[in-house]
Amino acid sequence: MLINVSSPNQDLSQQDVDAIQRDLEKIDRRLKDFDQVYLEVRLNDPAGATVQKVTMELEYGRNRLIANAEDHDVHRAVRIAREQLIRQIGDRGRGSHSDHAKR
Repeated sequence: MLINVSSPNQDLSQQDVDAIQRDLEKIDRRLKDFDQVYLEVRLNDPAGATVQKVTMELEYGRNRLIANAEDHDVHRAVRIAREQLIRQIGDRGRGSHSDHAKR
């Protein structure tokens, strides 16, 4: 999985980027059957705001998913957005809860 982390309003240390990538390994394991998986992570810290905003765009196969999250801690916001993506991936899979509920 190719992960691109951008943060135009703040400087992230390599340690922060590594921690974000570790948080996203769960998605990589879920999509291990796909050859090309791209994940764009955008962190926004609006001037004067106390909340971190995270937007993730995930592309795999023919799928493109987007998740947004806000929290005071950037790493927690990343994990919240990650869980949203994992739910969306599950909803698209065979035999998912959504497929079962539609029958």
